[in-house]
Amino acid sequence: MTNSLFARCVSLKASSTLFVALVFTFISAFATGQQPGLHPPHLNPPPLPRTSPSSRPVQQAIPANSAIPAAGPTLSLSTWSAIGPASLNSGSGLDSGRITGVAVDPTNSNTIYIAAAGGGVWKTTDGGTTWTPLTDNQTTLSMGSIAIAPTNHLKIYAGTGEANNSVDSNYGHGVLVSNDGGSTWTLETANGGFEGVDIGQIAVDPTNENVAYAAVGGYGENGNYFTNEGIWKTTDGGATWGNTTAGVEPYSKFFGWTSVVVDPNTPSIVYAGAGDIQYSTYAGYTVNGVYRSTDSGATWALLANAPNGSSNSATGRIALAVSPAANSAGHHVLYVAVDSISSGGLLYLQRSDNADATTPTFTNLTSGTPNFMGSQGWYDIGFNVDSAGVVYAAGVSYGSNILRSTNFGVTWNDITVISGVEPHTDHHAIVFDSSNRMLLGNDGGIWRYDSTVPSWTDLNGNLNTIQFEGIGLHPTSATTVVGGSQDNGTELYSNNTVWTQTDGGDGGIAQFSQTSPSRCYDIHPVESFGPTEFFRRSDDGCQTWTPETSGFVNTFSDFYPPFVVDPTNGNHLLVGLDRVYETTNGATAWTAISTPGSNGFNNVVNDNNNTLDTVALAPANGPNPEVIYAATGDSNGGSLIFVSTDDGAVWNEEDLPCLASGHFSSGCRVNQIVTDPDDTTGQTAIAVTNNFTGGGQHVYRTINAGATWIDISSNLPDLPTWSAQVDTDVSHTIYISNDTAVYSSPNPYSTWTAYGTGLPSAQGYDLELNRSLHVLAVGTHGRGAWEILTPSGGNSPATMVSPTPSSTLTGASTTFSWNPGSGGTLTYYLWVGTSAGGYDLANTGPFTGTSATVTLPTSGATIYVRLWTLINGGAIQLHNDYTYIEATPAAGAITSPSPGSTLLSASTTFNWNAGTGGVTAYYLWVGTTAGGYDLANTGPFTGTSATVNLPTSGATIYVRLWTFINGGAIQLHNDYTYIEATPAAGAVTSPLPGSTLLSASTTFNWSAGTGGVTAYYLWIGTTAGGYDLANQGPFTGTSATVTLPTSGATIHVRLWTLINGGAIQLHNDYTYTEATPAAGVITSPAPSSTLTGASTTFNWNAGTGGVTAYFLWVGTTAGGYDLANQGPFTGTSATVTLPTSGATIHVRLWTLINGGAIQLHNDYTYIEATPAAGVITSPAPSSKLTSASTTFNWNAGTGGVTAYYLWIGTTAGGYDLANMGPISGTSATVTLPTNGATIHVRLWTWINGTPLDNDYTYTEAGP
Repeated sequence: MTNSLFARCVSLKASSTLFVALVFTFISAFATGQQPGLHPPHLNPPPLPRTSPSSRPVQQAIPANSAIPAAGPTLSLSTWSAIGPASLNSGSGLDSGRITGVAVDPTNSNTIYIAAAGGGVWKTTDGGTTWTPLTDNQTTLSMGSIAIAPTNHLKIYAGTGEANNSVDSNYGHGVLVSNDGGSTWTLETANGGFEGVDIGQIAVDPTNENVAYAAVGGYGENGNYFTNEGIWKTTDGGATWGNTTAGVEPYSKFFGWTSVVVDPNTPSIVYAGAGDIQYSTYAGYTVNGVYRSTDSGATWALLANAPNGSSNSATGRIALAVSPAANSAGHHVLYVAVDSISSGGLLYLQRSDNADATTPTFTNLTSGTPNFMGSQGWYDIGFNVDSAGVVYAAGVSYGSNILRSTNFGVTWNDITVISGVEPHTDHHAIVFDSSNRMLLGNDGGIWRYDSTVPSWTDLNGNLNTIQFEGIGLHPTSATTVVGGSQDNGTELYSNNTVWTQTDGGDGGIAQFSQTSPSRCYDIHPVESFGPTEFFRRSDDGCQTWTPETSGFVNTFSDFYPPFVVDPTNGNHLLVGLDRVYETTNGATAWTAISTPGSNGFNNVVNDNNNTLDTVALAPANGPNPEVIYAATGDSNGGSLIFVSTDDGAVWNEEDLPCLASGHFSSGCRVNQIVTDPDDTTGQTAIAVTNNFTGGGQHVYRTINAGATWIDISSNLPDLPTWSAQVDTDVSHTIYISNDTAVYSSPNPYSTWTAYGTGLPSAQGYDLELNRSLHVLAVGTHGRGAWEILTPSGGNSPATMVSPTPSSTLTGASTTFSWNPGSGGTLTYYLWVGTSAGGYDLANTGPFTGTSATVTLPTSGATIYVRLWTLINGGAIQLHNDYTYIEATPAAGAITSPSPGSTLLSASTTFNWNAGTGGVTAYYLWVGTTAGGYDLANTGPFTGTSATVNLPTSGATIYVRLWTFINGGAIQLHNDYTYIEATPAAGAVTSPLPGSTLLSASTTFNWSAGTGGVTAYYLWIGTTAGGYDLANQGPFTGTSATVTLPTSGATIHVRLWTLINGGAIQLHNDYTYTEATPAAGVITSPAPSSTLTGASTTFNWNAGTGGVTAYFLWVGTTAGGYDLANQGPFTGTSATVTLPTSGATIHVRLWTLINGGAIQLHNDYTYIEATPAAGVITSPAPSSKLTSASTTFNWNAGTGGVTAYYLWIGTTAGGYDLANMGPISGTSATVTLPTNGATIHVRLWTWINGTPLDNDYTYTEAGP
């Protein structure tokens, strides 16, 4: 890239004329020390306070018989674990990541919302002790603002896209709207108008929760510049938005609007600041200034007496504040703070005491106001007025970066340090709670100022919003990580989510030596510590740091310079500035191994040395030399890649074949190159690009040291991609991180899959992989660091098999069994507690087997089980969590017979559901009184059923089921009543009594009798009680089939039911009418209708009375069969082929009953099918065709069509233009001339070998 100013920001945008001018301005600014596009460093940072070991957070004690750590999260193969910082112990308090917006619930000062620059929206309900992330699963966590509706504390607007103009102020997608206090959110995009922009401030109408205004800018990293900037408004609660300032002047849509406030005393008055930090690049462009609308945004006017670009071309970013206390008409108070484009410092601070007047006037307070902006007003402005009219201003200038005025800005008190407590610097947001306490959001999180004490209170609690630039993994400890973060220095993780800051300034890449882990390296922006101290080494495990910069020719570099540590030699490093530097003695001395413009290292563009964005090395291996990769970025986003195989003596330029075109990008900007450890030649490397490309072109792979690069992006989303790692597993898996997720792909890298669950949608700036411990970590830019296990090494935790997770236990004594883990020597621990991760109920282990038995309460409560897997003596500690419901003592419950029902017989089997809580036996009592057992006393049973013989007198009986738990220590019972079986005869259910039978063979079905039925008999006779027609039985079932006459006479049926072997004989009598013979009746084709073709299927309703066959006659005369004589059929359809002459035909359907003993028929007439040709329906006949290719569609012909042919010619009946067929469908597409001439179309229809035709004319398509 041209200079470090373009680290990841404007360099990614379009190379338009407008952009070139902007580039020129940035370059010029850099040359003069002005840096409006880079992330602000600390200026002259004070020494970092150290904490003694005794003052650091104390980790929770570990049970005496357990090796399990209690403080840090335990890693999983499937779910990402947050390892913090949540938050960061800086030595003087707790810090978190950059906060761009704060909002306080107007009804409860303990409920606070913050918008983190890269960490989404968070909420606390206890005044900042604990925080909960609310938007982790949204499409972006990049935030610029947040506001609560004064009239509805549950209505929240949160603007995505950070508007602080730094290289890591990321783009947004729109406004997140919640109607339930942040529980759920809807992303409102203004129909795409908000895509890629940033929203720096939101103001809600104090009288209407559905009316809000958003200040929209366009300098987000990878964002859409110069498109939809302005003051946007919604009147329907955020569902729709419109740009109210689009017509203020010709360029108002193209440059940044930095502030918007609603006058709380007259809500129709809205003030807005157009504060683009680069507009003066364009001669005569004077949009910047303060605008006012007196009609709720319908129209806007520049306030001529306020600071503006016409009166001073240095007018830059503008912040506004309205005093709620000034509510007299004509005397409303507006404050304006303006950054200087040329210096970055305070240009103006002015106050209007008649802001609601026709022509407001302003008082210039600048001379009496300390320069709280330092040189970073384009980045640092916190500015607001409380309800009492007290003004607060905050920025970056050391010694006076937080100011308070109680006399309307005339004089100021410095409140930066109160009683030795000083908030982090770089301030962005000031709001007030209902007690007028000021809440301050900055690069280190959130603080609260109480003027009544006065005092500062750190509210960072457990916020996990650190913006990492890089992280490093310890080679042998899975619980030790070092990281460098934006404006929060270098920090160390030691198995506690509260990390310890060990180095100050802006933190960049930080790494462990992989061969001597007590040695660490970190790098900072040159602006943090100067050119002699920006690279540092630690020899005590990242605790203390020593500068190591000897040998650097200059320090022209990216804001965050890259470096890499040789994994096989921790004293061998490369650093990328404007050239590649190498050390082989642990950074004691550096040597430049490339020279800009020499030996193939051609990184000089427009007389500037492009600085390096990434360096990578493949260590020398036997005969294989060291291979070095270095990539620079140019001013339009594309990168130059240089490769050396001789330690920098010669470099070859090996660029990506990329033609990106997304979000004003051109070319692909390489953010990182990593070498593949699976290739000992060093020829294989992966390059990832961190800009929008228009699709693909995010991950490239070379296997010949860059001579060719293959795009392996495949199905990855078109999102900036930041980092990559290659595993040494059998699949040589590649992992990448982008703006929202981490993805993995195995060789041959054809498909990418999101890796793991639970990772927030934050920018994954740096991926690190410990291949021996199989730990993958991502340092996000806004949601801290996260870790997950990789499957490559086979390290996996044991998984519970039984009892089934989430089930209810069955007794006090429970045996837990699990499938073994994998990955080395395994031991297991089992924790059982009343809370997640607790062990107050059981703490057992170590086990080498895969089961353990514990005794637990049986109170029915939820219990939590954690199964620990320790690999290789605890070097890796994994766990899975489960929940269960304790056994609750409960008696068995009878399920059948249904309680309260009548028993069916003397012998009855009782079935019951098992009791719970450690059942050892059941007993069954049956008696004539409640609790009695004079009829039966059976047991003990271990099963859940018992059979008893009972009387069948129809009396009520009482049943008690006893359940003995734990050997009878607990005795429970349930009581039931039943009605003894009452003798009852079976009842015929079909055929329906009194009905007419359908045939000679009839099956009689009956419902079972009751009271101990042993057999059934069926009598059928011509008289009541007779059996001259049938005498059948005994039956044990409930059906019988008999053959009966079919004369239509009445018959009598008696069903006998014998109970208890015939001791009781019961019967029911029924009458039926014998089946009456009836012929089948044709249903289709409809009688007397015209047939549609030669082949016709006749269907009929079945005859009755014992049909055995059907015959079908078809003839030219009634009763004739000269056309068809078919049968016998047992079904009710037949297909025949008939003439298609349109004549009348006669059809007779014969029905033979009882083998032909009865022969019945029905006669019908039909009209034979009449042949008819197909008729063209489109294009409309005689119309003009519209193109050379024409599809002709026609209605089907009739009478047995077998094919169609289509002729098209220049004469009637000709086919010199087309002869198509045979065609079985009803359409055909042809290509015809387009001369505008008349053409003739003939559609032939072939019916049983006979052709019919229809003719048409059309006009060819033509001029």
